[in-house]
Order: sequence, then C-alpha cells, then structure tokens
Amino acid sequence: MLQAGFARLDMTPPLGTALAGYFHKREMKGILDPLSINAIALTAGEEKLIIITVDLLALGLERGKELRLAIEEKTGVPADCVIIQALHQHTAPRITEVKGLNYTNDGAYHDLFMQKVVDAAVLAMADAAEATLFAGECETAEPITFVRRYWMKSGIVETNPGFSRYEEIDRPCDEPDPTVHLLRFKREKGDIALVNFACHPDVIGGEMVSADWPGFVRRYVEADHPGASCIFCNGFQGDSNHHYYQSGVAKRGITHSSHMGRVVADTVAALWEKATPMEVHSVGAKAETVYTRTRMEGVENYDKCKAWYAAYEADTLGYKPHITELAANKRVVALRTAPIFRPVVVSVGHIGDVMLAGLGGEPFTYYIRGAKALNPDKMLLTFCLANGDGGYFPTAKAFDEGGYEASSSPFTPALEGEIVDAFKKLMK
Repeated sequence: MLQAGFARLDMTPPLGTALAGYFHKREMKGILDPLSINAIALTAGEEKLIIITVDLLALGLERGKELRLAIEEKTGVPADCVIIQALHQHTAPRITEVKGLNYTNDGAYHDLFMQKVVDAAVLAMADAAEATLFAGECETAEPITFVRRYWMKSGIVETNPGFSRYEEIDRPCDEPDPTVHLLRFKREKGDIALVNFACHPDVIGGEMVSADWPGFVRRYVEADHPGASCIFCNGFQGDSNHHYYQSGVAKRGITHSSHMGRVVADTVAALWEKATPMEVHSVGAKAETVYTRTRMEGVENYDKCKAWYAAYEADTLGYKPHITELAANKRVVALRTAPIFRPVVVSVGHIGDVMLAGLGGEPFTYYIRGAKALNPDKMLLTFCLANGDGGYFPTAKAFDEGGYEASSSPFTPALEGEIVDAFKKLMK
C-alpha cells in the first residue's frame, strides 16, 4: 500500500541576507513572495522515500549530507533515500559550507534553515495517508523554456547574447525540453501534486526575495485544485532559461514569471483528470559520489587572471566584461586551491515505474535525453542541484564550443561519460 505525506515550512530570510546568483554583492531589501521548504514523504511497505525542495540558489554538498543524515536519524529513512533539491532561484540565498561572495554558511538564519529542513521531513512523514498515484506528462501549450547558448553567424558560441543582437544569431546549440510531468497522489485528506519542469528560475532579479516562477506554479496548482498541495521539482536546466533571443523581444520580471507559472499550471490542469493510475509496490533511491578530475586548463595564466579578477572586484578594469570572460578568469583563479578530484553526486530513484534522476549541479538539457534513453519505456523526472552544488555540467562537445557555462565549469570533457556510466549503474 502506498502512503504519501506533505509538509511546507516558511524559510524567508531576514532583511540584509545575501542573495546569490550573480558576480556582485546583493542584499535582500524586501519580500515579493515568501520562500519555502516543501517535502513529500512516500512509503510502500518497508520502503521509504523523501523528496525535499528548498527555495535556494544552491545547497552545498556537505550541508546536504549533514541534512540527509539528520533526517535519517529523526525519521529512520536511509540518507540515500532522501533527495534534497535547491530550485535555483536567483532571488534567494545560497547555503553552503564554502565561504565566498553571497554565500551563507553560518549565523542564525543558516542554523534555523538547517533545522527546518529536518522538521519538514518529520512533518511530511507524520502527514502520511493512503494514496493512489496518477502519472502524466505533456508539453506546454506555448514555449517558455529555451536553450540560451547560440551559434552566432560569426562562427562562435555565446551564452545569452542579448536581444539587440538577434540578427547576429544563427541558431540555438540545442533544443529545450518543454515537458511537464505530473505525479498526482490522490488521498482522501487532500491530493499531493509533484510537478516537474526544466528551466532556469532567473526571471525576476533584483534585491527582493521571491520563489520566482516555481513559486507561482505551486500557488496556481493549489488554487486550481482546492485542497491539493503542490511540490515543484526543477529539471536539468543548466543551458536553458526563459529568453528567446532570436525574437528580439525581452520578457522578464514578475509579470512574465507569473505567466510562466500559469503556463505550467495550465498543463498540470490538462493532465489532472487524464493522468494514468499506476500501481506502486516499491519506492526508493540510491546515490553515488563520482570523483572526477578538476580541469586545469589555463593554470599557466594564473597570475594574469588573478590580477584581472582583482581589477574587476576593485572596479578598475575600465570596461564592463562579458560574463563569459568573467567566469573564465574566476575559474582559473580558483585553481590555486582546487582539489585534483572533485565530487559529483549522482542520484537515481523510483516511485513504482516512474524513474527519478538527480545530479548535484546544473546539467545541460542533453542529460535529460541521455537519462531517458536508458529507460525509454518509463516516465523520467530529472532534478538539478540534487544533494549538491558542483557547478555547470556541460556536454563534452560544449567545452570545445565555448560559452559561459563551459568557461566557468571546473570539470573536464570526461564528465559526460562518467555521469552516463553512473546513471547506467544506478538505474539497474
């Protein structure tokens, strides 16, 4: 018998908290909408699975480990069967063990957040009730996610080239995944909707906290289906966002964020009564840490890059650098203290015949297709920034093509094969 439980706790930080996501200092000055921790707990016989999403830019690997072990201690659910995902809003904090610009790694808010994540897991387990799973998937009625890397007519690849340069664009480097997945857990005490879609949540910007379009998805789904609770999970979105640069028309801000939430929620509504009932006799997850070599390219230019980055921080460069140049210099500067090998968390789970695939970073859209190809007959949900924050996970060819993500990524092209191999192993 399948049981499902849900919990939501507020995690809105106090004014002045550092907001992450860009290369300059930002401090929270107000609240557009609250941030929250959302948890779903599933039980099938003796097997248990907990999925938690947090409205953060990112959650560090060690902080994630600490939380999963604390949840295991409090609930008895094995740490491997706990998936914690940061939804990657750029109007939210970043909580990590690393010290740096706009990182929160200590203090009262940090400690309260850590406790609330554990509390959400406990409360979701306490809310458990008999449930029936209905699953469905459908593309959005209009495109709202786009690959942000483009081949320019000049023959180079650029990330976010800008709307004024739309005539210089040849074509996108890849196709986005427009699929919305719905897992509806039907219960007498109120349904739980797990919604999955892939796109960068960086629509609003500014210095006011917001859950961006994932927050709108949750609110709209719950408004459309009274009594239901919604947890949203973000897919592999490392090379996608809401901008379609070839249109020459910018769409951003809270109005467009709300529109994106509405489009996803409308897709959920279309699936709500049409989703297929599924037997669930088993749930669970496994996680494996892959140790992959750090990319040392450019280390011979360390002194030059360090001087350049110092000038950037002091605002004495004399020009505003493109984000790709900025990321490339920052990556080389970080090599002085970088490990030879760095950990990447790969997580695979299942809810009956529905597969779950998580990576501890920001994988390109390509990895959605790669993971689906391993189980083509099963529905697959993907989770970016699951149980860790390792940076961008480009494809092997993207390192040759260039762009912001590849320039900033600390990995080598070998990463693609290592991730695919880990998926193959765990999906067995």
